[in-house]
Amino acid sequence: MSLTDNFIPQKMPDDPVEAVLAVCEAFSQYQRTYPAGTLHPEVIDGYIEFYGLLRAMKESYGLSYKLPPIESIPDEGRIIGLLSSAIDTIKAELHSQRRRTLLYESERHFAAKISGGFAYEFSDSDLKRVQQLINELRDFIAASEQIEANHKSRLLARLEKLQKELHKRVGSIDQFWAFLGDAGVVLGKFGIDVKPLTDRIGEMMQIISNVQVTAIALPSSTPSPKLTFDDKNEGS
Repeated sequence: MSLTDNFIPQKMPDDPVEAVLAVCEAFSQYQRTYPAGTLHPEVIDGYIEFYGLLRAMKESYGLSYKLPPIESIPDEGRIIGLLSSAIDTIKAELHSQRRRTLLYESERHFAAKISGGFAYEFSDSDLKRVQQLINELRDFIAASEQIEANHKSRLLARLEKLQKELHKRVGSIDQFWAFLGDAGVVLGKFGIDVKPLTDRIGEMMQIISNVQVTAIALPSSTPSPKLTFDDKNEGS
């Protein structure tokens, strides 16, 4: 059993920024528990594990924070110092990114409520249908045996956030496109095997596209985005 097992969260937040921040906080707790005066080999191994985890998360999530190259540094105390400094910088950058995101989302949300403010507006029938599609998508994803657990968790979290922010007038439809982007990964991987997902996402994409075209006054003939997937699995 590694010393880090008592610090690293067993279940990470679905949001990449929140997940990295959780690991940074776990690192800080580890450092308080095992300060510089307790650098025996097992403690050092724990610090290296945190470094490896943060590097893996950076690559997996496509984040841009920097980690120092520690592989060729012989001094263990210097390694810990570099890691500590890097994690302080990562936390500051990600907290700033989270604030910017919150500010952007809040501004768009409240702008939609202010008279004359820009907003995307759903018809009653479209709003009802999107709610129904979200529920059907949630049921299908939760029950699917084809969709891997990590994709399933991420898609369900996207749907939950999307449903919470769904109103007749919204300042942003970014959450729709975020979900559709994640779903596209699944569609590309499984193709015809998740056709019920494809059909419902295609219908949702059509509704969102129409709302967007209306809001920004594009010509009604503007083509909607097309939903395609690799059908190599069909018939196999």
